[in-house]
Amino acid sequence: MRYKSLDSLRGLASLVVLFYHTLLVLPGSQEDRRAIFHDGFSYPMAWLYATPLRIFISGPSAVLLFFVLSGFVLSLNLSSPRRPSYIGFVSSRAIRIWLPFAVVIGVSAILSIVVPHSHIKGASEWFLYNWSIGATPANILDHLLMTGRSGDLDNPMWSLVHEIRISLIFPAMLIAAEFAPFVSVVVSVLIMLICATLNKNLPQGGFLLSLSQTGVYIYFFIIGIIFCKNIERAKNYLENLSKSSFAAITVLALILLTISPSTTNNITGYYSVALLILNGIGAVALIGVAITPSKLYDFMVGRLLVYLGKISYSLYLTHVITITCVVYILAPITGLSASLLGSFPVAIVVADICQRCLESPSHRMAKYVTKKMTLDSR
Repeated sequence: MRYKSLDSLRGLASLVVLFYHTLLVLPGSQEDRRAIFHDGFSYPMAWLYATPLRIFISGPSAVLLFFVLSGFVLSLNLSSPRRPSYIGFVSSRAIRIWLPFAVVIGVSAILSIVVPHSHIKGASEWFLYNWSIGATPANILDHLLMTGRSGDLDNPMWSLVHEIRISLIFPAMLIAAEFAPFVSVVVSVLIMLICATLNKNLPQGGFLLSLSQTGVYIYFFIIGIIFCKNIERAKNYLENLSKSSFAAITVLALILLTISPSTTNNITGYYSVALLILNGIGAVALIGVAITPSKLYDFMVGRLLVYLGKISYSLYLTHVITITCVVYILAPITGLSASLLGSFPVAIVVADICQRCLESPSHRMAKYVTKKMTLDSR
């Protein structure tokens, strides 16, 4: 079974990540929670981070939602009567995720050579990191092998690294969560705590740190699986709520999801772990309200959001490269702010092209390979 509203939810999350990364190009735009707590609304960015506008730039939270959505959707696929074999499943995930990624990395490497790297006045260190190592053979290989040590050719790739790794053990996670859901959640939280502790002492930018960080995200896939197994009960509960109660749960879900750590690609400390646990609960609740028949559901399955969901992976995969290109080309002429505004429509167009020419053929190939490998294994 496929829920169109969840495709739309993924599309909205990708758009939030686009907004967030566009904002990060500007210096001083990253969230400083200590300054917000200390200075209140006298802090320059408080109007954005301490108001409901926060929803639109909660990029780290959106990535956590991706993980829960993956757990939910993959659980649906593997629980169907036509479920693939293990080899078919892993091959399908590799083709769907890695193949478009590999092509995009190749394009980014070429662009890092041909696009002039002129000095951009006022650009942040986050922006300057993009293409900072560039198209060296070792760097390209690090990206393609998804070691987690590099990311300057495509910053969002860090989450895809964890997606691929967890895909390798996902069938085992599915079995564990089905037969012992409570124990699975407890174990995943313990793994998160252990990995968050290890992250403090592991070398920054190393493979071991990246591998340890993968352990942090197992929790999100586990709760996605468990929620999928109980989806009908959850839908019945939500359908019987009053409109005000349904709205309250929606608002609470957004609040819980958007209070994530300010960065989610390197979790250290118990405070961050506590926030991640709440983020997972918020993500599950948001998925629940998104698939429950309501006015929100009607909005989610509208043509525009369904289209956004269709290009969501391509948008996530290409948007930072697009922003980097547009800013380097236009900012010396139009200024930084105008070039950032111009990057929005270009990012959508690039994502559409990528979806049609790269992602869609990869999906067709994945289906063919999955079917063939599954039949051959039986």
